[in-house]
Amino acid sequence: TRLIVETAYDAFISMNEGGVITAWNVQAESIFGWSRSEAVGRKLADTVIPPQDREAYQRGLEHFLATGEGPMLDKSVEMTAWHHDGHEFPVELAVWAVGSGEACTFNAFVRDISERKRAEEALREQLRRDPLTGVLNHGAIVDDLRDLISDSDDSASHAVAMIDVDGMKATNDTYGHQVGDAVLVAVAGALSRNGALVGRYGGDEFLAVLPGADRASAERYRRDVLGTLAHIGLTDPETGASVPIVVSIGLAIYPDDAEAIEDLIKLSDSAMYAS
Repeated sequence: TRLIVETAYDAFISMNEGGVITAWNVQAESIFGWSRSEAVGRKLADTVIPPQDREAYQRGLEHFLATGEGPMLDKSVEMTAWHHDGHEFPVELAVWAVGSGEACTFNAFVRDISERKRAEEALREQLRRDPLTGVLNHGAIVDDLRDLISDSDDSASHAVAMIDVDGMKATNDTYGHQVGDAVLVAVAGALSRNGALVGRYGGDEFLAVLPGADRASAERYRRDVLGTLAHIGLTDPETGASVPIVVSIGLAIYPDDAEAIEDLIKLSDSAMYAS
């Protein structure tokens, strides 16, 4: 048993009914940064439990000793752990109890899942992105706008800009879809400024959300975008001909023009067509 525990991929920890660590394998040293000699004899709460969670952990331990019931026992759960150097990281653990009362011992296998969580977060972010331009996709930009509005107080002001790339079909027909894609990428880059949240709303339409912007700030943003696109200097790689990039931008201001997300988008869309 000792050989299995010492060569396990996971950290193995045992503690007594008082929450004092009695066993600590090599992997526990690696994961938590405490040597065996440092960890054994210390309370688990002071070693691997984040400070803000220690009170709840102590209540859970006392509840189990009094009732024999514990929500984290005999199952695999995820939680936040505390490293010796003070940083927090996600772990997955399976914990079980042997005995009861003053003869109780708790054993746990613990796995650092930081890499898995980072991979999951990267995948989630990738799924939120438009693969061509790298900006947010339709659903993500609308979700971010919804979150921004729902978290705003009464004094907040935000701007919504709907952007259409004019003559996109003509660009594709004249120069080819490769150049058309380059136009979309250039527009996405020009829009991504001054803290704007930018999403590809449709084929040749973008939605930009300007947190904290009033009407004057939104107008400056529009002018800056138009000025940038006027000097992009995109050319057809086959002929060297200059490729014009022209966009129309419509603005709507929260809460001056509307408070509902649907109305803000509709108003900015109407203003874009008017432009």
